[in-house]
Amino acid sequence: MANRYNAANKALDLSKFHADPILQDSFCALYKPIILIAVIEIIGENIPELEALSLNDNNIQILTFLKKYVDKLKNVRILHLAQNKIRDMSMLDSLIGMPLVELLLDGNPLCDRLKDKALYTSEIRNRFPKIMKLDGIELPPPISFDLAEEHTLPPSSQTFLCNAEGGATVRQFLEQYFQLLDSDNRQLLVQAYHENAVFSLTMAYPYGSKDKTSNWLNWYSTDNRNLLRVTDSDRRFKLLKKGHVSIVSFLKDMPTTSHDIMNFKVDLTVFTPLMLSLTVCGMFKEMKSGHKHSPIRSFSRTLIIIPAGNGYCICNEELHITNATEDQIKAFKSTPMPPPPAVIVTPPQVSIQNVSVPNTPLIPEVNGIDDLTKQRMVEALSVQSGMNLEWSTKCLQETEWNFDRATMVFNQLHKQGGIPAEAFVK
Repeated sequence: MANRYNAANKALDLSKFHADPILQDSFCALYKPIILIAVIEIIGENIPELEALSLNDNNIQILTFLKKYVDKLKNVRILHLAQNKIRDMSMLDSLIGMPLVELLLDGNPLCDRLKDKALYTSEIRNRFPKIMKLDGIELPPPISFDLAEEHTLPPSSQTFLCNAEGGATVRQFLEQYFQLLDSDNRQLLVQAYHENAVFSLTMAYPYGSKDKTSNWLNWYSTDNRNLLRVTDSDRRFKLLKKGHVSIVSFLKDMPTTSHDIMNFKVDLTVFTPLMLSLTVCGMFKEMKSGHKHSPIRSFSRTLIIIPAGNGYCICNEELHITNATEDQIKAFKSTPMPPPPAVIVTPPQVSIQNVSVPNTPLIPEVNGIDDLTKQRMVEALSVQSGMNLEWSTKCLQETEWNFDRATMVFNQLHKQGGIPAEAFVK
């Protein structure tokens, strides 16, 4: 080894080491782990300043055992491993940590397996970011950022609005949507979707695993459209819910829910007169009658919303559901539930027509509502408000059968004491 060391260049040439004339009476093949380890030990003890090492043409196939000895080659910046038998790129993982700027691998089987030069270079640079020369070819300099001082990321925000003017619209739309979703009559959500809307569902267990202690997501797994798992194009197409009737039918079959709207995280990324794009994340409790513990789920909904009539409707939705983490469950349980509205016994009578109601953002009313739908709307408003069927019908008639407008009118009058006691007599 001393004969093969160039002190001026701090370089050691161990190519075809087993064929050195000095070793004609001994077979010192570097492809044997015990021999290569002994060589590296000698380097660490005698020439720790070594900067260039050639191990060309030594039939080396395995490098995994070198992981414990990389620190003895901490100054090696040039490494030649050409004309060996290294078959897999993962063999180089044991050398991660060496400050390599030049690497020679030409003539190894792994070079034939990775014929895509861009991918080959990327794989090498993922392991050795400072590489400037690979297999004798100069590479473009790596992208790096030299910062004079450390900078911390800004604190996270519960809401991001690309346009501050969209805040009120989004808040009102989401309040109305989830109020209907958590109600006993999800059929009314048909107002919230465009007639040609598209909906898809994905689900997964946290961290990609499920154990005996987790709440199973079996109900959602049948319609899971995870593109990494569903590779058949026909199956992907069938799992899409197309049209507002199909979507609402699916939502009606989903387990009943109670959403924690106070802790929603909302990102509004597009807000134009023609389209809104937003993502809302949060938690909900899956209400199961007869069960002692109702599971708490985490969800993310990405919505594309467009103007429709006197409000807005969803034309595309992606829903992802998973189990809530322990921290999320604690946060959910610590959020106080809003108290039910108090019933005013002797309020003065006020005409519904005189109530001021915002007329921008809402889920639009349905034109040409059939009698069955009207009956369900009356029943839903009666359950939600506590009014009898006669007054629920009157409220819906005077708001032109717009359920959301009727609900807002009721809430506003209720706070003002404007609904007579007879409206609550059943």
